[in-house]
Amino acid sequence: MPGLVSAGWEADLACYLSHERVKSAIVDTVRYTKLITADTGTAGRAEELAGKLAAKLAAAYATGGTWPGREPPGADEILRLIRRWARADLA
Repeated sequence: MPGLVSAGWEADLACYLSHERVKSAIVDTVRYTKLITADTGTAGRAEELAGKLAAKLAAAYATGGTWPGREPPGADEILRLIRRWARADLA
């Protein structure tokens, strides 16, 4: 690509990678919530998925976006919130 067209690509790449991290966190929140609430795995599997989701949320948070006044939840809080949501959804 000519220099004029590709100038400033670094900022574009950083923006794209941030977008992908946030998108991954959103998609995996839905995916992991379904897996955790399906009750087909062990408690260890639910903890593993919650840990992975916590890492994805932390990566999305690190992109510099705004969050509602707090750090992203950790694995224990994620499990608690998913299980609370599942109970409310069944009620």
